[in-house]
Amino acid sequence: SADKKQLLSENDQSILHLAARENNLHLIKFLLLSLDNYINVRNDLINHKTKDKWKALHTAARDSSFEVFEFIYLKGKNI
Repeated sequence: SADKKQLLSENDQSILHLAARENNLHLIKFLLLSLDNYINVRNDLINHKTKDKWKALHTAARDSSFEVFEFIYLKGKNI
């Protein structure tokens, strides 16, 4: 399996952080919905923090539409 560090940006941002920064709801939905059968992986992705301790939800609140923020929030609220 791939080393987790290989899947992160230089600042430890995950693909979910990057998609939130770019306001890419289609990619966010694809990622999170495709992981519905892999709850632990999905939850790890939602809860992953950057070096600055930001989750993708924080990035979405700063950089994305409410729709992106809401989708990530609703997918993560049962964690």
